[in-house]
Amino acid sequence: MGSMKNVVLIAVPLFVFMGVTLEKSGLAEELLETMGMLFQKIRGGLALLIR
Repeated sequence: MGSMKNVVLIAVPLFVFMGVTLEKSGLAEELLETMGMLFQKIRGGLALLIR
């Protein structure tokens, strides 16, 4: 019962829910592509595999 009242543990399911929501909406892929374009000129920038 004590672990259910721990505020830190609330972040885990919310983080997973946020990730699933971003992936299903397609926003995650767009964010990765945008960050790849932003950091492409920096040496060792974002490693992004574009299909």
